[in-house]
Amino acid sequence: MKKPILFSITLLFIIIGTVSAQNAVLVNPRRTPIDFRVDFDIDVPGARIYIDGTAVSAGNLRLPRGDYELLIISEGYREYRGRITVNGDRLIRVGMIPQSANLKLILPESAADGLRVYLDGRLIYPERGNPERYERGWIENDFPIQPGVRRVTLGYYGLLISREIEVDPGEQVEIRPLFDLEIRKQPAQQTEQVRNYSY
Repeated sequence: MKKPILFSITLLFIIIGTVSAQNAVLVNPRRTPIDFRVDFDIDVPGARIYIDGTAVSAGNLRLPRGDYELLIISEGYREYRGRITVNGDRLIRVGMIPQSANLKLILPESAADGLRVYLDGRLIYPERGNPERYERGWIENDFPIQPGVRRVTLGYYGLLISREIEVDPGEQVEIRPLFDLEIRKQPAQQTEQVRNYSY
């Protein structure tokens, strides 16, 4: 009599276990990390994205839960470095900052009083800058500028000299105005003398 009762109880546990297993939700049966979708909205097309030092594609990126080092690089812009935490689907927006360049203006002290320097039509010297002594007889000023094609105009008591310069990101451009006078001589032409005599 004990065998049929034991068999019935065992059969009951099997049935209850089967019904419970059918209603159960398996969260992570293999115990592998759950990946989350990570999207990027970067205001510069063609930026390169690195997660923990590994290059990744901005589309269809899936990462497991955790903290990551983010590096975004684009030519002409400062590197973006940051730390991101992934604990669900994320949209990461990044505004890249243009990398500036530097314009170093080196002027002769003797000409500094009457000299005016314009960058893209805007007066930058003597209005801005803190002149420092460079070498004996010269002073210098540093100005941060945006990369690209820029027009530098020097004015000295009514004389204007203007040039376009192309400035790359991070580059330092040095301008040292040297006023020079070019003199060209041509030999005198021999001409026939024609004399008119009137009486």
